[in-house]
Amino acid sequence: MLSRPVEPSRRFRARAGVMHVVLTSNEAYFPGLACAVLSILSWTETGDGITFHILDGGIEEDSWRSLERKLSSSGKKGRLQRHRLSLAELAGLPLDHGDGVMVYARLLMPSLIDEDEAIYVDSDMLCFRDLRDLWEEPIEDNLVAACQDFNIKLLANDSLFDLTEEEAECWYFNAGFMKVNLKLWRKEDVQGQALRLARGSRGKCNWLDQTALNSCLKGRVKYLDRRWNRFSFEVFSLPDFSQERINIHYVSKTKPWMNYDNKDISHVVWRLFRAKWMPNIGRPKGRLEPVNGIYYDVILRVLSRCGGIGIIFIDLFRGLLRLLSWNPRLEEASRWLEKQRKKVEILKCVGSRSY
Repeated sequence: MLSRPVEPSRRFRARAGVMHVVLTSNEAYFPGLACAVLSILSWTETGDGITFHILDGGIEEDSWRSLERKLSSSGKKGRLQRHRLSLAELAGLPLDHGDGVMVYARLLMPSLIDEDEAIYVDSDMLCFRDLRDLWEEPIEDNLVAACQDFNIKLLANDSLFDLTEEEAECWYFNAGFMKVNLKLWRKEDVQGQALRLARGSRGKCNWLDQTALNSCLKGRVKYLDRRWNRFSFEVFSLPDFSQERINIHYVSKTKPWMNYDNKDISHVVWRLFRAKWMPNIGRPKGRLEPVNGIYYDVILRVLSRCGGIGIIFIDLFRGLLRLLSWNPRLEEASRWLEKQRKKVEILKCVGSRSY
């Protein structure tokens, strides 16, 4: 049976306490981890504080210290707690789409984190929503609160088992952003169940640990509004950042710290915050990349701070095109300018909203 997505409200603000947020990373994903942590810190009411539990699969000491320094200088009530992983526990699992096993690390949360609840966030996300709204929303007797996946809509689309007709129609959730009932996960051995299913998932499904979790937790999921987990290749508009306040999940294999991509506005937004928060990380390698990086960062800073002027010039050019005799090439140029205008509007909006 389908469950209607819910939007957490602020009526639960009376409940206090430290919020626990879990992320996983190795050195390759450290640029994403740093920006995910700092985005949460920027847009979340810290209240009594946020503890970031980092499941560490191989973060270098220099990188870890740089993130510690950034948090201590932020003026926010955030602290890091490092949980070093023994990847031997994940030996024998099918390799994920990045040819590794770190994707399974989130299954180890119940045995590593001695809390009743936690919010899990993939390290390839930017969070513009106040996570405390979700933290203070009761999860009741559900095992997890999560969003329906953008691509895989139903359990029938990627399953390890034969499903009943009713089960096949249940929504499939994306495991990159979840509020987790760790107390019930321990009681019902979700960790053990999911790892056993993942080990036997080779060739049976596409999404390995995520499908294993969907198989374990079906019928015990509280579905959230998708604003909590929007995919980076979706079409975004200014209200997504100014009113709706979305979280962006960079689900593609090529992450925003791997190249200087300006095709998708979501990647441009990520690099804007990387340049503001952690300018020495996430720089693609290559002979010309230092030059490309300087050019890219300067343009981003100018657009985010002086975007109003950029919008005026774009509108002037579009007005000039309208005065000329129309042909397909001019129409194409006008559409291109309109796309650039939307990008500048978004950069202008988000560029001034972080600490």
